[in-house]
Amino acid sequence: MIGIIVSVITTPFVLQTMFEAYGIGDIFPRPDMDPSKLLSAPQAMLISSITKGLFTDKLPWALINSGIIIAIIVIFFDLALSRCFKKLKLPIMIFASGFYLPIGISVAFFCGGLLRSILLRGNNSDNIKENGVMIASGFIAGEAIMGALLSIPFAWYKDTNILAIPIGLSDFGQDLLGIIIFLISALLFLKISVSKKNTI
Repeated sequence: MIGIIVSVITTPFVLQTMFEAYGIGDIFPRPDMDPSKLLSAPQAMLISSITKGLFTDKLPWALINSGIIIAIIVIFFDLALSRCFKKLKLPIMIFASGFYLPIGISVAFFCGGLLRSILLRGNNSDNIKENGVMIASGFIAGEAIMGALLSIPFAWYKDTNILAIPIGLSDFGQDLLGIIIFLISALLFLKISVSKKNTI
């Protein structure tokens, strides 16, 4: 009940602030905003497209029928995989998610699965699984909290670059720095997960 009440009270303010800071879906609150900072909201956009198509009778039935055929093929392929190889599967929901989610999110899912595979290779301990889940939950919660907090000054000043640090790196340098930080985070994730001091 506490979680529901807090969510009901805070969510509208958070969404409105993030909308004012970045824009959501395909809508900008101001005409001079940077399209690269737009929050994609893939699930909301998917439902919105389907709803608009139903009300306007303009659903792309050729694409929908193609998706149904592909889904049936994938399901049969998954059944064949499960019979031949016990550990190989191709769940239809994961396959479908890869089509409408942005590539950045799909890559994050892949890296998370890869880390889990490395972590549990030769050691299927429940404690290690619990540690990994808790650390991953912390990553998700921390990113969400920081995103919400940063949106406040961005929305207030109507500029997403007010906190930018002018370090003079090129686009390649910034990408390289991001990859290095990601690798360090992944190594810390693996180290903390297998540490006996953190077992639950």
